[in-house]
Amino acid sequence: MGQTVELEARFCGMRLLTAKGNGVAVFHDGTCRPELVKDFTAAGRCIRREWEKDPLPAGDDAAYMRLAALCEADVPALHKRTG
Repeated sequence: MGQTVELEARFCGMRLLTAKGNGVAVFHDGTCRPELVKDFTAAGRCIRREWEKDPLPAGDDAAYMRLAALCEADVPALHKRTG
């Protein structure tokens, strides 16, 4: 989510590509710059934008359930994308 700057090759970029090469699904959402995530799979919905709509998650214990529900709602679509 929100990848707008180039990944540091040694730290993140190579690790993500290695994970992908080992069969791990690496997703990105629509808040990322396309040229930075071209090697990974589009997740579909922009989860970060949904989180940003939450009125005040900091200090709100119920936010854990709301934000978890946002992520869980994407699980079926992600399963379809990974085959």
